[in-house]
Amino acid sequence: MLNAITKAGFLISLAGNSDKEALRKLRSQTLFCPCCKTPVLLKAGSIKIPHFAHLKNASCSASSEPESEYHLLGKKELFKLLISHGYDAMLEAYIPEIRQRADILVRTDSQILAIEFQCSTVSEAVFQKRTNAYIQQDILPVWVLADKNVKALQKNEYSLSTFQWLFLSGPSNKAAIQTFCPHRKQLYALSQFIPYTKRKTIALKSLLPPEALITHSFRQNIRGLLPYLPQWRAYRSSWPAKRVFSSNAKDPLLNSLYINHISPSYLPVEVGVPVKEMYLFETPSVEWQTWLFLDVFFGKPQGALISLKECNHAISSRIKQGYIQMRNLPLIEASGFKSVIENYILFLMNSGYLHRIRKGKFRLVEPFCIAQTAEQWHEMEKDFYFKHQDHFQKKS
Repeated sequence: MLNAITKAGFLISLAGNSDKEALRKLRSQTLFCPCCKTPVLLKAGSIKIPHFAHLKNASCSASSEPESEYHLLGKKELFKLLISHGYDAMLEAYIPEIRQRADILVRTDSQILAIEFQCSTVSEAVFQKRTNAYIQQDILPVWVLADKNVKALQKNEYSLSTFQWLFLSGPSNKAAIQTFCPHRKQLYALSQFIPYTKRKTIALKSLLPPEALITHSFRQNIRGLLPYLPQWRAYRSSWPAKRVFSSNAKDPLLNSLYINHISPSYLPVEVGVPVKEMYLFETPSVEWQTWLFLDVFFGKPQGALISLKECNHAISSRIKQGYIQMRNLPLIEASGFKSVIENYILFLMNSGYLHRIRKGKFRLVEPFCIAQTAEQWHEMEKDFYFKHQDHFQKKS
């Protein structure tokens, strides 16, 4: 930690640039943890930046995990960044009502925010508990992920763990993960998520101004075309072989396809398309859309009626069976999976597959076509994405 108090209760902070002489004088004093009031040691070695540490075997409810050099530097630089932009910020603010210490507490005219710069992995239960505790105190939690922990696979492609997905926040149609690099002193936002799998996702990484932490204005200001279509098409084309290779004899999805005499390789090209808010599903889009195809669209002729209620019921049933999983996203303002299904139906309607009769009711104009050969599937896939490329590549 970067703060300590004297016997008289005066705050000592290492957030500034402490010279060797100042640190030497501090070593001669008895200092205490501002939270638990037990003695602490000043550590000023060559590995970590100067900081305070509890004595061995000390117990402090506010210190639930050891702090790395990156974490100490991160909250220090975030604090300095906010102070330099005129914000009323407090470093390592202890909130006794919930026995939690926020990395940075910021007060504005309209709200109080707890900024948590997270470097280590904690359980979902701990993450949720801390989040709920802040909310119960009318404090808005702002979780910032250590940028060095975000694994970039290639341009616009990342691997995010289940824990890192927890940091996704905001309205579901403008969700983003905020990250910070203390060495560059720079905030970033990952947004416009198009996940392939449980972990791998296409995303846009953008620079953020410091005020974005407080105002969340970045959700409106992020701009840019995410050139994802070649990556998506390559993933979709390779999915059947990878899915079959990783499955077992009791795989419910593949068994359902085989029972209906459908090869995974010849699924309609309209199954497995990217749609807005698809990240709400942990199950890949090609799989939940396959279930929707089997349960609702398969076998229906041109002119058949399709209802949104029928689609939602089909997906809900598969979720209850455990065949489709939703992501745990405690910071997202969403109402569940229905918005994703609506976006998929909207795509089918705008692409000419469905005609809207009235609200929630549609007529099937162009039934999905199952290919008979690999060559036919690739031709259909090529024609499909050429025809609809403007829809997929438009700015969000």
